[in-house]
Amino acid sequence: MLPAVEACYERVRSLLGLEIGIDHCPHAAGPPVCWCRKPMPGLILQFALRHDIRLDASILVGRSPADQTLAMRLGMVFRESKGFFESENREERDAIAPAG
Repeated sequence: MLPAVEACYERVRSLLGLEIGIDHCPHAAGPPVCWCRKPMPGLILQFALRHDIRLDASILVGRSPADQTLAMRLGMVFRESKGFFESENREERDAIAPAG
C-alpha cells in the first residue's frame, strides 16, 4: 500500500478512536477493469468475508448512484454521506461503532 494511503487510513483510525479495517482498490482510476472497483462488489465481499461481517446488517455510506445500487445488490442499507455525517444522525452512527 502506498505510504500516503496508509497515512490517510491511520488518520481516520485516530479520528474515530477505533481500530478499523480499511481496504481500497489498488488499480488505476478510470473505468472499472477489475472486480474490486465500484459498482462491482468484489472489494466489499472480500472485506466482509475476511472480517466475518453480515452485509444484511451493514450500512454502505456513499454519495453516488453507483454506491446506492451496490448497497441494494448486496442487501445493505444505503445512507447518503452528506446527511449521515451530520449531528442529527449521531444515534445511528453510534449504533454502528462500539463504545470506546
